[in-house]
Amino acid sequence: TSVAGIVKLPANDVALDDGLFEVLLVRQPKNAAELSVCVSDILKQNFNTDRVTLLHTHRISFEFDSPVQWTCDGENGGVHTSVEVVNCHKAVKIFV
Repeated sequence: TSVAGIVKLPANDVALDDGLFEVLLVRQPKNAAELSVCVSDILKQNFNTDRVTLLHTHRISFEFDSPVQWTCDGENGGVHTSVEVVNCHKAVKIFV
């Protein structure tokens, strides 16, 4: 229920076994004042603004005007102009 150990997401909005990603989108601030507002919105869990949006989805696509270095959970994912991420809910069974 946290992002990078700093930002807390509302516990009632997050389930680790529901097959959905929590996607926090932040519009790039144009200046220090906008950055301050974005940080404030995130820390106050105000995720429904024109600057900050929290989505729940099983699939998301990103398209870029120019190639972007991509990572997946910190692992090098190469350089791409489009990326699709899919949550394969219950795709793996783990036996203990």
